[in-house]
Amino acid sequence: MATTSFRIFQKDIWDPRVDQYFKMALKAAPHFYNASDLVAPGGLTVRIPRVGDNFSATAVGSTTGEVTNTAVADTATTVTLNRWLASKIRITDFEMGTVGRSYNLRDEYAKAMGQAVAQQADKEILANITSASRTVNDTTSALVSTDLEEALAIVESYYCPLDKLTWFFTPKAWYGEIIAVQKYYDASQFGKATTEKGIIPTLYGIPVVITNNLPVYTAASTKKINYLGTSDSIAFAFANLPGGVQGGVRLTEAYHPGGHLRTDVTCDIAFGDQTMNSYRGVEIYSTGS
Repeated sequence: MATTSFRIFQKDIWDPRVDQYFKMALKAAPHFYNASDLVAPGGLTVRIPRVGDNFSATAVGSTTGEVTNTAVADTATTVTLNRWLASKIRITDFEMGTVGRSYNLRDEYAKAMGQAVAQQADKEILANITSASRTVNDTTSALVSTDLEEALAIVESYYCPLDKLTWFFTPKAWYGEIIAVQKYYDASQFGKATTEKGIIPTLYGIPVVITNNLPVYTAASTKKINYLGTSDSIAFAFANLPGGVQGGVRLTEAYHPGGHLRTDVTCDIAFGDQTMNSYRGVEIYSTGS
């Protein structure tokens, strides 16, 4: 049986491992603005400058050379690191005798903890999509192609860079409604199918993320909101916890003596998130979400 001095997860090996599983399990966060580097030296807030969208090109007077000024109205988004999430497992000394000697079992524990924290972090980051200024469709109508094309028209009207856009759909909305639209799966419509096959699909050339971590329409509703947005519509930052991975998770162990022959292993992370630009995204409602 293992002794109390034995550590289940050696930090220099397993901290990066758990952080790797955490980063791999983040589905939404990689598609938004990551400001973690800005809090690397420490601190609880990050101010991210945002260049205004009010610039315009005007004709120059041919005889005067005068140029119309554009008043600078830039703002900044403040991200406050006020969230602290953790996932904990409790292993008895009896179990430690097995867990401590099995790399594969420890790896499964590491994966489970990293994924649990990542799933909740994703949910909280995606909660910001409810701040979007524009919406498409409603919760009583199934999604059709014109709804998605309307969403594209909206982001285009706000000069959103198309290469920074990502669709976010629930599994029900994607598999139950969108890919049931004939023009998306029937190659005869455009010479080839619009929706590509594979793990990471695209729609109108824009990457699609399929996730159940999207927010609900209302507190009393089970229907969730789909989203089309740019990477600079939402910002987030992961803090540097003492003893943890920079801009990532921390793994700690605490043994409980005095009759409790067990060890608590905790994976935690501190972070913050905030809407950067409410006009850089569109909420998309549907019956299947």
